[in-house]
Amino acid sequence: MSDASGRIRFIEGNFSNYSSFDKAYTKIFAINVLYFWDDLLPVFSKIFALLKPGGSLILFMSSPERLEAKPITSDSVFNKHTIRKVESDLLVAGFLQVAHETVVKGAFETYYVRAEK
Repeated sequence: MSDASGRIRFIEGNFSNYSSFDKAYTKIFAINVLYFWDDLLPVFSKIFALLKPGGSLILFMSSPERLEAKPITSDSVFNKHTIRKVESDLLVAGFLQVAHETVVKGAFETYYVRAEK
């Protein structure tokens, strides 16, 4: 969110419980956060509603295999969503175009996902 001067304003809290959004956005970025969303569809639907027509959601995520290989993310706290599940739920949430770029890091994949309203 940005203030009247156009500066970015960060809000800490549970996105699913936050309802005080006062405008629509052209871009929303979600970097390494979808691991903490148990159910993607309600979150993606909320993001879709917050975007202006033609707006974009940009996600960064690691593959489940990469998360399992890292000691800090190998526990049950991290949801290990597949790229297919993410893309499918984005389309169900209403996004018109969903595409991803795969980047291989070591033996594992990470993804940059772009969804257009």
